[in-house]
Amino acid sequence: MKRLLPFSLVALTCLAIGGTVWHADRTPAYTERAGGLAQGADGMRDYMNMLRRNVVTGQVDPNDYLRAFEAARSYSASQAKSVGFQWLEMGPNNVGGRTRSICIHPSAPNTIWAGAVSGGLWKSEDGANTWFRVQGLSESLIISSVTVTNNGHIYVATGHSAEGAGGGGGSGFVGHGIFRSTDGGASFSLVIGPSAPWSVSSDWAITNKIIADPTDANKVWVAHNAGPKIYDEAANTFSDLPGISINSACSAMEVVRDSNNVTAILLRVGTQNWRSVDGGNSFQQILNGSGLPTS
Repeated sequence: MKRLLPFSLVALTCLAIGGTVWHADRTPAYTERAGGLAQGADGMRDYMNMLRRNVVTGQVDPNDYLRAFEAARSYSASQAKSVGFQWLEMGPNNVGGRTRSICIHPSAPNTIWAGAVSGGLWKSEDGANTWFRVQGLSESLIISSVTVTNNGHIYVATGHSAEGAGGGGGSGFVGHGIFRSTDGGASFSLVIGPSAPWSVSSDWAITNKIIADPTDANKVWVAHNAGPKIYDEAANTFSDLPGISINSACSAMEVVRDSNNVTAILLRVGTQNWRSVDGGNSFQQILNGSGLPTS
């Protein structure tokens, strides 16, 4: 009986496969999905959302992706390898990818973070002599900006307006929002993400830059596709900047502190330039003829 059991299982499996593939009239076993999808870019987006959405909630949640990625990584690491192959990288090693962000740790200058375009987050602990990929984030994320606050928290922004996320060039991918690590980069959690993932027009699909405030450890300046924001870590809130009411993409941002302890902020919002010389308490638009080059 014990010898017959495996044979019986194999036979039943073959019958099940045969019944699935072949019908009496030899027609293919294919049933079209109900409610066909639209053609073109909209149909492609809807199809990708259908594949990625949670089967229980019906929603596309970036946190589901992060949990699945971590579960797959942990499972793979726990499995014993049946063959002891050792892989050696053979190159080429003289072709570098694009890097949009370099961040030096403010209190540990040998620790450097680098954000790669569709290549994830990298870290060096020996002054850039050697690098390794940070495992707490997806290795294919578009890293646009990295900053470290005065309390040591690491913020990573994803998506960039220069990447042609709508399919017009560049990497062609959108971002997944802003991530934060409170344990030196060992793990990351999502601070805020797009309301409609995989859509270039969704808020937080593009975050061009994030900058830690030079004096306030709880404050992070953010330039994203719906304008500039200020993030308060203690309150976990994003707020508009005073005096800037236009809802256009913030494509450039710089925050500096001079020798007189004055924090100055420069912004490019839509087609307008803005400046603050009081730490962000107020902003004034820099008009044409105010010292900016005209060509």
